[in-house]
Amino acid sequence: MKKYLILMRPLWSEMVVSLTQGMTPGYAGKKRKTRSKGATILLYLFLVGTMGFYSSMIGFRLTKALASVGAEDMIIRLISMAAPVFAVVFGVLQAIPMLYHESSLESLLVLPVKPAAITAAKLTQAFAPILLITAIFCYPALIVHGVITSRPWSYYAQTVPFMLFVTVAPFAITAVFVLIMMRYTKLARNKDRFQLITSIVTVLLVVAFSLAANLQTSGSSEGGGIFADPATGVLLNRLVRFFPASAFSAAMLIRADTWNTVVYGLISLGINGLAVAILLFVADRIYIRGVLDLSGSKRAKPLTASETVKQLAPRSAYRALVSKEWKLLLRTPAFFVQTVFSALFMPLVMIVSFSVSFSRINGPSGIRFNPIAFLRLWIAAGAWWDSFWILVLAVGSFAVFMSGLTLVSASAISRQGAAFQYSKLIPVPLRTQVLAWLTPGMSLTVFIWIALTTSAAILLRMPFYLALIIFFIVTVNTYFIQLLGFWTDMKAPALHWSHEMEAVKNTRASLVSSLGNLVYIGLSVAIAFLARSLTGRDPVVTGFIVLAFYVISAALMSYLVRNTARRLFQTIEL
Repeated sequence: MKKYLILMRPLWSEMVVSLTQGMTPGYAGKKRKTRSKGATILLYLFLVGTMGFYSSMIGFRLTKALASVGAEDMIIRLISMAAPVFAVVFGVLQAIPMLYHESSLESLLVLPVKPAAITAAKLTQAFAPILLITAIFCYPALIVHGVITSRPWSYYAQTVPFMLFVTVAPFAITAVFVLIMMRYTKLARNKDRFQLITSIVTVLLVVAFSLAANLQTSGSSEGGGIFADPATGVLLNRLVRFFPASAFSAAMLIRADTWNTVVYGLISLGINGLAVAILLFVADRIYIRGVLDLSGSKRAKPLTASETVKQLAPRSAYRALVSKEWKLLLRTPAFFVQTVFSALFMPLVMIVSFSVSFSRINGPSGIRFNPIAFLRLWIAAGAWWDSFWILVLAVGSFAVFMSGLTLVSASAISRQGAAFQYSKLIPVPLRTQVLAWLTPGMSLTVFIWIALTTSAAILLRMPFYLALIIFFIVTVNTYFIQLLGFWTDMKAPALHWSHEMEAVKNTRASLVSSLGNLVYIGLSVAIAFLARSLTGRDPVVTGFIVLAFYVISAALMSYLVRNTARRLFQTIEL
């Protein structure tokens, strides 16, 4: 135990430093400014206070709303279901880098310490941030709920073990799964590839869970089970199947004013203890071996004579730069997930969500409403001309919102990092380089909109000219947002970063690309209503005025990008 506590001191400091670096945005200066300890503490207090405030407000609103219908216990059940989901999702993302990809592992393995102590220390280091994040999101809501509903003192005393019970067991099972994969699968041998696939799978699991929750019918009932009491309800019976520790922990808080809370607490404690025992048993046998077997990137495969001649064949500078950009995007996990994968995946998620919502719409007297048939009739009858300005606004706003989520062009300069010096030195015109940097983002978004427009045209049986108008609207707005993010990245690039994620997320361009679209949408709506009042409420003329605003904005942004690109190499110091 003493050696375990000694090991935890440097591991805890390492965890805090890594979190601090992850919150530090890059910038284009020559040196990195080191943040003082006081500023770091203030930053953490601000983040914790902000998330705690939102958690308290959610707890307050939900408790008031549920108490009005006599279902105030539902918030405890919701937290007991959300907390293990957080533990599973963050557990996958946290366990892999902490347990296998940290540089401190090599120094720990040579210490005169038993492997069990190293294993326990690393598992604790991986679990601590998960418990902290889950507690920040959930614990203030529990306290506010207890104050509003006048819970007994035993309720507040049991909230601390409750947060442990709902996170320890899910993390332990997730960690066992990670340990087995990292030890016995070949896929785990490559660090970058494994992080890439893990990130994609995690996003898919989150979306699948959200869709499954939306598809649940509210009128279903499920009687019996070990929680047949109305005070606990059907949800706890379902939780027993997937998160048994959370089910008994929720029952412990709900029944905090009776002696039954002791029974539920002991059962939850036993389940968590069993999960931890399984984790330690598995980790003691395969964790160190998995670390020793883990290898980094494989050596590059030597090229044959014909492949060498092919690689050295002359080609245009533009094609070479575009090829380099695509390789950087596809082979770097953080870049791929935050740019290419999100750009392809988010439209699919939104389409599925809208489809689910539309399929559940009921008309008057409970009659099932078919929005697809309605839209087909609306288009075939030519009634869309009477709402042309609304069509232009809706399609343009949707294109702006989706383009703001695509950070391919908004991180084109920052992604290069310190390698940007080669862009300043190679004998290629700046105009050619700018065009090559913009090509991946533009081509990807145009491909997405071609697929979406074609699918919508076939599904809704649009006339060819209507599909062409829609494609023109989305292309112009996509072009504007991509140039806006690229222009911001040229003005304030983040060339000095320690992790790839900083070049994609922690930049001014990502903020402008994600939030600046709201300003653009607001301006287009304001211009639409102004034009509508000046043209006598003519929908067609108003629509074309809004369309002209889109085109002028895109042309103005092209002018700004061209002028900023001329000064790019002179203003940035390496």
